[in-house]
Amino acid sequence: MPGSPESLVVGSPGCLGPRTPGSLETLVVESLGVPDAWVPGVPGHWVPGRLGPLATCVLGVPGAPGCWVPDAWALDPWSLGSQSPWWLGLLDTWAPQVLGHCVPGHLGPWSPWWLGAWAPRTPGPRLLLTLTPGGLVPTGVGGQRAQVQVREEVVALVGEEAVLPCVLAAAGPHLKVSQVTWVRAGGSGGRRNVAVLHPRLAPSFPGEDEDGEGGGRLRFRGHSLQDATLLLRPLRLTDQGVYTCEFATYPDGNQGASTRLLVLAKPQNHAAAQEVAAGSIPMPVATCTAAGGHPAANISWESPVPGTAEASAETAANGTVTVTSRFSAVPTRAAHGQRLACVVSHPSLPQPQRLPVTLAVLYPPVAFISGYDHNWYLQRRGAALQCNATANPAPTTFTWSTSTGPLPPSAEAQGNQLLVHTVDLLANTTFICRVSNALGSAAARQPVLVLGECRQQAGWDLACTGPGCTGAGMPGVGM
Repeated sequence: MPGSPESLVVGSPGCLGPRTPGSLETLVVESLGVPDAWVPGVPGHWVPGRLGPLATCVLGVPGAPGCWVPDAWALDPWSLGSQSPWWLGLLDTWAPQVLGHCVPGHLGPWSPWWLGAWAPRTPGPRLLLTLTPGGLVPTGVGGQRAQVQVREEVVALVGEEAVLPCVLAAAGPHLKVSQVTWVRAGGSGGRRNVAVLHPRLAPSFPGEDEDGEGGGRLRFRGHSLQDATLLLRPLRLTDQGVYTCEFATYPDGNQGASTRLLVLAKPQNHAAAQEVAAGSIPMPVATCTAAGGHPAANISWESPVPGTAEASAETAANGTVTVTSRFSAVPTRAAHGQRLACVVSHPSLPQPQRLPVTLAVLYPPVAFISGYDHNWYLQRRGAALQCNATANPAPTTFTWSTSTGPLPPSAEAQGNQLLVHTVDLLANTTFICRVSNALGSAAARQPVLVLGECRQQAGWDLACTGPGCTGAGMPGVGM
């Protein structure tokens, strides 16, 4: 409370000057021999802070303090007759109303409210007051002002509708609204009106006249001067900015509050692997793009392969931004087929979007032969070998041969498979499979040992040791 309150002489017009919002002030009233005079009021001049002032009074000689107490008989404002103060009609209907008067200080600086019924009826200035925990606060002269309620930030997507709420709250019947104006902040501190609501005229949208692309995008949600909520559809990126809703009122003057409109453009996201040849130097192996977003999207990577990411951004003429991120790693055969994820984050997305990517590393074939069980015996039927290869791109040709030349008559090549219809002595060799793709070729070898022999060759009579043999022989020298 100020140390030296400003004084206002009863019966004389005056203005206490500008008040500080949120401050707690004291009004000192001096009767100066006019104990039944009313506290003067000058509409539009004394506009106290939201907490309102605490009213005190001085009766007769300065230094003789008095206090404001409820006047039990005066709950009916009409009993005041023609001497009702100007601010009596400004009291909000919801406020608890009492009529207080100033009494000598022997009741204490702040008498309990219940003393009002028995307090001495010492003539003195009267005020229309409301009961509060801290004392009696004059509402008509120093009550809480109506407040303009808006959202600090409104977020909407391009092409959709933006709703900019604006409501004049706690506006009592005393408050007169003459006009509501939506103002948009421009560059270099400039301002321009975009919508005007008037009690007797049709709504005006001067902002559309400057649009240059046809009107009809702006409208008020209703026709009440207490609710100036503005609707904007379809939304454009150029609509983003700070909008202020201003109420021209009497007697409180202009009141306003600002909303920041954030316009979002949802990006179109795509991720793909880049085919690269195997090597030992890091290079881009995957690319992720978030195109046409506003604001710019954020891209990150989830990868089991060690690597680094580098992003770039390009802004289009319409204000949207395309972000491209490239993931670089050493392209090895082991990296081929690994699964990465591009993660795109943007305010328009309820959660980050994960885009899977499978790495593609180009390398020549690596071959090996399977199917040999070390049990190829004479006369065995249906023995087979399989030529296996890993390569990117996939192998295009499989060629079978032996270490001594062409395949034996009993062997038949069927793509990557070699089928031996009947095992004979010519299968006792090393089989070779050669695999080729666009980047090169590779060969795999498989030695085969044939078990058992039942025929005489080169003067030797070999013992039959393989399964299925009939008869027996002893090695010897031919006669």
